[in-house]
This record gives sequence, C-alpha cells and structure tokens, in this order.
Amino acid sequence: MKKRFFLILCSLFIFLSFKSNAQINTKGAIFADVYYGYGSIGNSSFQTYQSESFVSLDYQDIKNHSLGIVGIRGEYLLTEKIGLGFDVGYTSADVTGRKIGSSSVYNPTTTNYDYFNYSYSYKRLTTKFSGILTFNLHFLESDEFDLYLSAGIGYGNRVKKQITDDPYPSVPDFYYTLPITAKVGMGFRYFFNQNFGFNIATSLGVGGTINGGVTYKIK
Repeated sequence: MKKRFFLILCSLFIFLSFKSNAQINTKGAIFADVYYGYGSIGNSSFQTYQSESFVSLDYQDIKNHSLGIVGIRGEYLLTEKIGLGFDVGYTSADVTGRKIGSSSVYNPTTTNYDYFNYSYSYKRLTTKFSGILTFNLHFLESDEFDLYLSAGIGYGNRVKKQITDDPYPSVPDFYYTLPITAKVGMGFRYFFNQNFGFNIATSLGVGGTINGGVTYKIK
C-alpha cells in the first residue's frame, strides 16, 4: 500500500513538471483540509501489546477495534512557496476480551466452599488528541495542483485505560508518555474550481501513514 502510494506521488510529480506555471497558491491564501487517515503507529503497537497480554492471560473472544485519524488542517501562505498552519487530529483503538473460569468462596454457614463460574469482560482503550503547528514548503503548483512538504511539532496527549466488570481486575502495564508529538510528510491537493478540491497526504506522526479528504480555499 505504501509503495503504491509513493509511486502515485512520483508519477504526479513527473506529470506536473510539464504543466503550466500558473499557480493556485498566492500570498495570503488560506486553505482548510478535512481528512480521515490510517496507519497510526501508536494504535498498532498498543493493540499488538495488549492482544499478546490477553493471550498470555488465557482470555477468550479477543477482538481489536480502531478508529482511524479524524482531523482538520489549516494553512496560511506567507508567500507563494511558504505556509504556516496547524494540524489537529483524534484517533482511538481498543482490545476487548473475556476472562472465563471458575472459582470458589468459603461459605461460613455451611462451612463448605461454594464453586461458581465467571465471565468478566475486559476492554483496554487508548485515545490520542493532537494539535500541532506546521511549516509547509510548496515546491510544485499549477492552476489545479499543489504539492508540498510539511513538518510540525506540538501537543499530543495519548490516554490509556482499562474498563472491566471484574471485581479483581488484572492491572495492565500502562505507562506515562510526554504530551509532545510531531510529524514530517508530504501533501497533495487537487482543485476542481477556485475553492473546492480534495487532498491526499502521507506522513510519520500526526495524520497517520496515509490520509485524504476534502479541501476548501477560503481566500
């Protein structure tokens, strides 16, 4: 998937090299991108680790669920080539399973042990909200296309928690992470008219490995 996406970007680069020099980017232009992304490294590592933990504890019905990155980007062009902006995103992932077994409890009335079966649900969840400032370098534009490099750093808060009805829950090995995140990547916009278009981007960090959505040029 990643190789195919990079090949598409390279093909677009070669194609656009022969396009007109007319630019859609002008000093003072403002862009807004709404996108949905895939490929969160944090989510993937969380699910892998927690799934292995559930397996080691002999949990049953283990399942993974995830929400890709939902985000919005904004950008203001200081010049035709340089833009400053922001990138805000939210994502979540979880692992669910059931702890099934039997146990006993002492009954003082009968002075015997009463045996019972149990089935407790477990859900280990991670969510991440991020908001960063970005610096964008636009190196190829035309009447319809815009290709740029992007880098940024800012706030990224990943929360991890466990939800269960087990009165004596297994304690997960959750750890604290600094609320800092960053990204480096490449973005592409195509405009159908002077205001509306779509966007595709690839990055490490905020936004996931690949994301895409709609674009609106405010001015």
